[in-house]
Amino acid sequence: YFRIDNAMARFFDRVKQGEKKSGFPRVRPRHNFFTLCYPAMYIKIEKGIIRLPTGGKGKNKKYPDVYARLTEEAPEEFKTVAISRDG
Repeated sequence: YFRIDNAMARFFDRVKQGEKKSGFPRVRPRHNFFTLCYPAMYIKIEKGIIRLPTGGKGKNKKYPDVYARLTEEAPEEFKTVAISRDG
């Protein structure tokens, strides 16, 4: 939802500036891309391993947290982490 909001806000900014071809955001099918965005407040990094929570606690937790090994050092102050699926 955040990406759609940003795309629409940028579109309307271009319209206000008077661009003739402002480029309305296109809708893409769900299988075209897959990206998960995590805010930094939920992410924990310990000894080069990043933990991404899947939500829920105790009996309500359906899926285990995702753990991944970092290939390079994480920036000091990051705000979000985006994980994308490659083709």
